[in-house]
Amino acid sequence: MEWVRISAVDRHSITAIYEFLIGLCGEYNNFREWYYEKVVPGLASGERLIYAVMDNETVAAVLILKNADEKKICTLRVAENYRNQGIATALLKIAFKELQCAKPIITVSSYHIDEFKSLLEKNGFVLYKEYMNYYKQGITEYSFNGPLNEAIAFKRCA
Repeated sequence: MEWVRISAVDRHSITAIYEFLIGLCGEYNNFREWYYEKVVPGLASGERLIYAVMDNETVAAVLILKNADEKKICTLRVAENYRNQGIATALLKIAFKELQCAKPIITVSSYHIDEFKSLLEKNGFVLYKEYMNYYKQGITEYSFNGPLNEAIAFKRCA
């Protein structure tokens, strides 16, 4: 497997990563707009970082970071058939290094909290607050290591 930092000019990888994450469109309002209007432009400025784990031409995992005043792990996804191999833990180590932060914010929706709970606890993440209806009506967003910007409820990723 190959670990790759995606650049702003790598349109093929940017599209492949979006297609890998497309299931999140049903979980987060305006996911497509957030990805193409915040994340992709932020790659050029360094405010956003994307790492992908590639198995030949297959995206096995993705990490999206926000490296600004807010130090946040925006997205951490490992394909089902690549789980339990230490990939998520290795991506968290990349996040800590890139963000120069031992306690970055990460949120997990109620859709996935059971999947992430042990990974986050084992890596020192502490539940800060539960936000009901933050990104999507009827869904709780669990924030670890710090608060979310409550002014953006129902809009898009921080």
